[in-house]
Amino acid sequence: MSERRDEGLLATIVTTEHFTLQTARAAAVNQANGRTAAYLGTVSSSLIALAFVGQITGVDSFFRVFGLVLLLPLALVGIATFERTLQLAIEDVGYAMRINRLRRFYFRPGVDLGDFLMAPPEGDDVEAVMRQALVHSHSRWQPFLTNAWVAAVVNSFLTGVLVGVVTSVLGGGLWLSVAAAACGFVLAGAIHYRHGMRAWSHLESSVTARAGTVR
Repeated sequence: MSERRDEGLLATIVTTEHFTLQTARAAAVNQANGRTAAYLGTVSSSLIALAFVGQITGVDSFFRVFGLVLLLPLALVGIATFERTLQLAIEDVGYAMRINRLRRFYFRPGVDLGDFLMAPPEGDDVEAVMRQALVHSHSRWQPFLTNAWVAAVVNSFLTGVLVGVVTSVLGGGLWLSVAAAACGFVLAGAIHYRHGMRAWSHLESSVTARAGTVR
């Protein structure tokens, strides 16, 4: 009788943890979507304000100073948005891994659920878990489909524009400002890429290190 009570208690704990992780995963996705929408809305309204000032004053010194005042905090907001949405994307994958481990409990010896549930991957492999979610994409390219990389692209563009405006304020000509803006965009994109891929690599290495201990 005690074994049955222990089995029932264990099943309750596992299902409760499964529900908690699924709820946390949904909250992470909702937060990422909300932050991305707020950031893109801020970018859109800021560019509209900049366009209105340009129509009123023309491309003069006031317009350039206004652009600096507007784009600098916007770039900082973009950096914060990228960092947080990157964390949320990694959290989402982490929750999926932990849910997959719990699902393996349902398929332990003595419990026949093969006709009712899809069997979980045997290991904590990122690609295997994604394939079970019908996402047939190599993990190397998957980070580019997250909200973090949307924020990274927009923020790199804003950084390039900011560099171009600064160059113009310092007396640079049109083509020098355009070249500086392009270099700023490429440099900012490279920094975002390196930081993001390092974070994803850390996730995959930590999952691989723990795969042998969680079976």
